[in-house]
Amino acid sequence: GMSEGFHNMSVRSADLSGNWNTSTIEIIVDLTDPELFVELEYLNATKIPYDADKGGYFVRDKEIAINGTYSDNYAGLGEIIIRINGVPKYIFPSQWGKIYERITLKQGINTIIVDATDTATNRESSKLYVSLDSFPPTMYIYDPLDNQRTANQTLFITGLTEPITRLDIIVQASAGTNTYQAMSSNDGTFAYPVTLFEGIQKVVVTAADSAGNPTVIDLTVFLDTTPPDFIINQPPDSYVVTKQTRYTIVGTMTYEPDADIIIGGQDTPNTGVFQREVVLQEGENIIDIVAIDKVGNKNTKYVTIIRDTVSPVLEVLEPEDDYLITKEQTITFGGTVEGAIGVVIVHKSIHLPAELVSGTWESGEWTYDLELGPQDLEQDVQVIAFDLADNEDMTSIHVRLDIVPPSLTIDPVPEEVETPFVWINGSTDTGIAFVYVEGVAYAVTNGVFEIQWSLAAGENNLAVEVIDDAGNPASDIVTVTYLWEPPKDDDEEVTDGLDWLSILGIAILLVAIVVLVTALFVVSSRRRR
Repeated sequence: GMSEGFHNMSVRSADLSGNWNTSTIEIIVDLTDPELFVELEYLNATKIPYDADKGGYFVRDKEIAINGTYSDNYAGLGEIIIRINGVPKYIFPSQWGKIYERITLKQGINTIIVDATDTATNRESSKLYVSLDSFPPTMYIYDPLDNQRTANQTLFITGLTEPITRLDIIVQASAGTNTYQAMSSNDGTFAYPVTLFEGIQKVVVTAADSAGNPTVIDLTVFLDTTPPDFIINQPPDSYVVTKQTRYTIVGTMTYEPDADIIIGGQDTPNTGVFQREVVLQEGENIIDIVAIDKVGNKNTKYVTIIRDTVSPVLEVLEPEDDYLITKEQTITFGGTVEGAIGVVIVHKSIHLPAELVSGTWESGEWTYDLELGPQDLEQDVQVIAFDLADNEDMTSIHVRLDIVPPSLTIDPVPEEVETPFVWINGSTDTGIAFVYVEGVAYAVTNGVFEIQWSLAAGENNLAVEVIDDAGNPASDIVTVTYLWEPPKDDDEEVTDGLDWLSILGIAILLVAIVVLVTALFVVSSRRRR
């Protein structure tokens, strides 16, 4: 056979007469197909991209354009016929040329066949599949929901759309913008993580099918990573000691007032202010107070409540008794204490703190000097030892202030006596037990005393004193002179020193003795008979 290219062929012929004729024929052998390049574009001359995954073109414009070129090595010697879907559109006599044709598409898949045929019937074709899709893809967002609040900074956008559909995700907030691109899976599902900004933001998800039809869903999402906050109004401190069996915990929300409150494991109503009564065991009770907001942010605070029902031990050593009568306006209280945090002296409803002398309030000695006023004549004074739980040990002391001396009245006593003794009689206040003469105590009965006091010869100045229960003294001096005479000598007549009255008395005494002896003799004689 002939090779491709130009060939000249000569043909001779003769008739019967011997005449010859020669003809030359030029033959072109064309074995090469025309070259054909075709692409699709929108009417604005934008090239339509080819979707290799789906094997075709996808558009949403009903009218598009075919734009291409052709060339052929021997086209200049003949014609090139361009057909679109079998319909001749162009007949070109040139070796190369351009193709431009508008095509109106039908909804769905359109097959476009462009072929170029040269004079030698060599043919080159291009088959294009174009899908006209004027409807946006269906898309559902399962998570997040609109106005959803979350505590997770990473949020997975999950949903369903058409298979292998491009997704553009934009997170917009005042703090910035994050953009993401994703693709739905073969079954149309998708789950793509995005990073949120603290606070409110828009999450815009756009699903664009191969034809460029968009479906846009925008959602409002709140990122809240800040836990709710509150203050504890009661107890005022995180550590408290009480003797009560029950204790009411009270708090106030300062951030996110609608948070859920759990106290000691129990749900607690919350209106912005919350409270719950808890039952205490003896000893340490640690109570947790938990605030949880709607997205799960948690804030936990603790209070420690010590239940202490053991009272401190108080011993008052001064004054020694619980009833005190005194003339002193400064009264010293003192003693020992154990298991306390302080001791107070309560006088006229005023709490006066005692001072430590040694040790500590847990175990030590204390004292306090109470000053009484002139009007504080009689009162009860309480001495109270107390601990943190307000447990108390109390001693009450009745105090009577007596600054008035007792009365002291002494009956008149002779200024001079001849006997070696004298009677000191008198009276004082009822209730005084003793009267003192020269420091010697004598009993007082119902406020009256009678004392025989031996005298020394000459002048005697006798101190008489009484002291009441408050220690107030009252005293007086009794002055009496004992007229003492020395005895006479032995050679003096016995009668010299006797007056007639004394002699008469002795005579009467002797007569009485004689009479008595005679009577006894007579009685004895009669008994013998």
